Formats: sequence, C-alpha cells, structure tokens
Amino acid sequence: MFFASGFLPFTFYQGMSSFVAGAVRANKNLFSYPIVSPYDAAVARYILQLVTSIVVTIVVMLLCTSEGSHLHQLDPAIALEAAVVASLLGFGMGMANIALFADYPLYEQVFGLINRPLYLISGVILTPDSLPDPIRGLLMWNPLVHIVMWFRQGIYPEYTAAGLDKLYVLECASMLVIVGFCLFTASRALREDRI
Repeated sequence: MFFASGFLPFTFYQGMSSFVAGAVRANKNLFSYPIVSPYDAAVARYILQLVTSIVVTIVVMLLCTSEGSHLHQLDPAIALEAAVVASLLGFGMGMANIALFADYPLYEQVFGLINRPLYLISGVILTPDSLPDPIRGLLMWNPLVHIVMWFRQGIYPEYTAAGLDKLYVLECASMLVIVGFCLFTASRALREDRI
C-alpha cells in the first residue's frame, strides 16, 4: 500500500507528460481534416489518460485494501485532488515537450535521460521526512514530492506531511501549463507542419 500510494500519483504526472508529448506525432493524419488541430489531439489525450489513470488507481487501491479494515479510513477526495494536480503538471510538461521535441530533436533524448531519476527523488520510495535536512530541503523544490505527500494524506489519515505546500504545487502546475501553451503556440515546427 505504501509503495502504491507513492507510485500512483507519480504515474499521473509521468504517464500524462509522455502520453501528451506524443499526441501530435501520433495523430498527424487527423490534421488533414480542417476541423482537427494539434491542440485537439493534446486535450483528447489528456482526457483519455486522466480517465485511464483514475480507473487504474481505483482498481489498485481496491486490490491493496481488499481486507476492508483500511477501506473506511481512505479519503478519496484528498487523493483525487493530488491526482488531478499531478495530471495538470504532466499536461503542462507534455504541451511544452510537444513543441520542444518538434523544434529540437536532441532535446527529446536529453529529456529522457534527465527524467529517469525523477522517480527516485520524488518521495515514492522514501518519504522526505526520513532524510537529513540538507537533502530534504533540496527535494522539497520538486513539486512531485509534494504531490506524493498530498496523495498519501488521503490514504493514511495519520500521516502528517511535514513541509507539504499545496499552493506551491498549484503554482508550479499552473505555470507549467501556461509555459506549455506558450511554447506550443510559438513552435516553428508545428506552424510549418514539420512534425
């Protein structure tokens, strides 16, 4: 249950960012219809991935709490809040990556390398509370750490997430969505149809 409560909110971000980033490339043939735009493909992928991730999370949580003693302690509203914010963070990153991958092909490989250790520094396995202070302070700059802590509050009512800053996560998600839309709109490759 502990691992699932850390891994599931992380996959809301990770799955969303990679799924949205491939939206334009995977649906290029649809853009021959004048009514379909690259923006439509990205939003459709966001909705599809969000619904899929929610269903997977519900199934995993029901399997992990099959004994029923922990089921009445869950607060699904808190977990859903964290999951939606994680998906918005992933959507913003995916929108930015659509443009950056199209404009700078080398960036796609660099991003893949940088993004791999993110799993280890997002509080999935170790809670930030269990780490010494200089490392803990550095990890708290990662918005995914806050999302994992936020999600775990909905799973473990006795968990006190020291340092959780929901406003910081919301600010990061909204800024990433704005930057993603700006990069998406300004992309040379998307305007010139060189995807």
